[in-house]
Amino acid sequence: METPSSVMVVDYRPQWAQQFERERTRLLAKLANIVMDIVHAGSTAVPGLAAKPVIDMMAGVASLEAFDVANGAAAIERLGYRYHPQYEDVMPERRYFTAGHDNPEHPEGHWFHLHLVERESEFWMRHLAFRDYLRNHPAERDAYTRFKKQLAPAHSTTSTYSEAKAAFIAEMEARALEWAYHQP
Repeated sequence: METPSSVMVVDYRPQWAQQFERERTRLLAKLANIVMDIVHAGSTAVPGLAAKPVIDMMAGVASLEAFDVANGAAAIERLGYRYHPQYEDVMPERRYFTAGHDNPEHPEGHWFHLHLVERESEFWMRHLAFRDYLRNHPAERDAYTRFKKQLAPAHSTTSTYSEAKAAFIAEMEARALEWAYHQP
């Protein structure tokens, strides 16, 4: 019997790029003294890739320690984001924030997820390599779309869905890093 799904994977939507750009501009205007850059990451950043309908962003900082000492989380919270420090137990290399409460396609209503990481970190490099690899390899992008659409209905939470994707993503990330390493 199939489990009712709260994990929704939808076809790519061109408006995701515009939504990201508007939010990036808004955040950088207020956080220029805290973050170095904000990039569109995750599946919504890859044209043609199906995704959970929430915009993933990575904000790069020089140092998480300096960010923490300066209480950068409070500055981001003042812009309407919720800080989730509990995730640092499993991913100490990032600070995680969510924004939005009325997205009808997201189980918690989120419009944006903000992953704050050190800009020169392995996390930053790996996620951008994966994104760029999928942007440049349509067959891999399409295989990932099929896999996600097949997998999502069997998972009632994003955490179990993410766990189920882990091995597939690890294999694809290895190819992406190899590809990125050979780029000029």
